[in-house]
Amino acid sequence: MGTLYYSAAQYPIRIDDDTLASLKVVLERRLEAGLGMTLSWSEAGFGRSSVWLHPTIPIRLHVDDAVSQTAAQDDVDAMMLEVEQSGGIVLPDGQEAWMGEVERG
Repeated sequence: MGTLYYSAAQYPIRIDDDTLASLKVVLERRLEAGLGMTLSWSEAGFGRSSVWLHPTIPIRLHVDDAVSQTAAQDDVDAMMLEVEQSGGIVLPDGQEAWMGEVERG
């Protein structure tokens, strides 16, 4: 599991390493272009949370696995399509792998 530290938020966002590697690529593309986006996820016992990610808000990503994770191009493409269509990315519930609208149909 990796961690996304968002601004001065009290609690970090835990994301599986493979999803985090792909999300990192999407964030780099969006934020470098000066574009924001939303990121939403479910938390057991807490419901659904969302944050607005923007180039002016500090973000730090940490991957727990010492082996460098490689972004899956299919996941990156699906995430980019989702963010272009909706303005944000919704991470799946639980520990299942990320699956964008392209794969869901």
